[in-house]
Amino acid sequence: MSKQIIPILFLTFVNVLGFSVLIPVLPFIVERFGGGAVAYGGLLAAYPAFQFLAAPALGTLSDRHGRRRLLLISQAGTLASWGVFGLGYFTPDISINGVALPLMVIAFSRIVDGITGGNFSVANAYIADITPREKKTQVYGNLGAAVGIALIVGPVIGGYVYATPLGYLGIALVSAVISAITLGLMYLFLPESLPEEKRDRLLPFHILQELNLLRKFASISAMKLRRLFLMRAFFALAFASYTSTIVLLLKQSLDLSPERIGTVFLIIGSFFIVNQTVITKRLSDRYGPLKTFYLGQLLFGIGMVSLVFVRELWQFFPVIYLTNLGFSSSFPTFRTVITNAAPENRQGFITGLDESVLAGSSAVAPLAASIIYSLLGQYSYGLFAMILLIPHIVIRAHVAFLRPRSAIA
Repeated sequence: MSKQIIPILFLTFVNVLGFSVLIPVLPFIVERFGGGAVAYGGLLAAYPAFQFLAAPALGTLSDRHGRRRLLLISQAGTLASWGVFGLGYFTPDISINGVALPLMVIAFSRIVDGITGGNFSVANAYIADITPREKKTQVYGNLGAAVGIALIVGPVIGGYVYATPLGYLGIALVSAVISAITLGLMYLFLPESLPEEKRDRLLPFHILQELNLLRKFASISAMKLRRLFLMRAFFALAFASYTSTIVLLLKQSLDLSPERIGTVFLIIGSFFIVNQTVITKRLSDRYGPLKTFYLGQLLFGIGMVSLVFVRELWQFFPVIYLTNLGFSSSFPTFRTVITNAAPENRQGFITGLDESVLAGSSAVAPLAASIIYSLLGQYSYGLFAMILLIPHIVIRAHVAFLRPRSAIA
């Protein structure tokens, strides 16, 4: 593995840590300050909503000005966001229009982190710059392993630190230290991956245009890529609905404490590491990235439906492994397909668009998914699984619409 990738692995780890460290404790924090499903969903949505806004802009800027500068600036923003999060601990517990002030401070910290969290698009473009086509699935799988480690470490940190007298101040302090170390490693050891001669200096940059995803999609000429992005968007909706509510299943249906939820996510993270680094690579080597992506979609859907029938913790683990294998097979293979299809000077654009699709879906889904779960409980997962069918229906309808016209022509 190239030494250049190591700082990117740390960056990926810290970005996911910012989400995973709150997994076992966020429902308890919201409950502590008198919030309900809307407050919980709103806090979950704050990070991806602003990541959605920032990712395409950061990706395009990195095509113009290089990857290193954008990565350093955005990582500094992540560090600052944990400082804001820590301030919430010292904020008076008063309500403004029915919302606790500490929750507002925490929400603002998630917004700051979301803006800088758009650097996923730059990190993926960096990997695309330095990685040969035949090794991309393996390298993106290594990034997935970093995600898995963060899913292991984050919930454990969150669950056990929150149980100390420091509460979520301790979470902010630990996360800030890890973020500062990552920023230092990136400053010292991360070289530029996009030389001056490969930068797209003529690429126009207007912030309103960067936020216009429909226009960006329209600029993709390959119909295959458009269809893949459509599938990606609805997969992201289903995935965000799953991640937003799985801790509610553990807390409410299985009656687990924050510490036990952290331990469960340690096991889930272990699944993710094995699936990303070993299973997905073998599947991709045998069937190719595209077929592996489709297989992942199928397995994820089956796993979601199976969650409806989970009543005991021992039933939860085999079902969650299947679900985990599904999305573990989908993420790295999709990025391999789209970065292989994009020209060198447009890697930031295409990965930025991908991150916007993921973040936009993650911004929309948590609030709706939390409310749906409060109404339907575990039956919600059957509904979430049906989301995966929508793009296939749309694609078939589109093909059926074009076929008669082609015959006439």
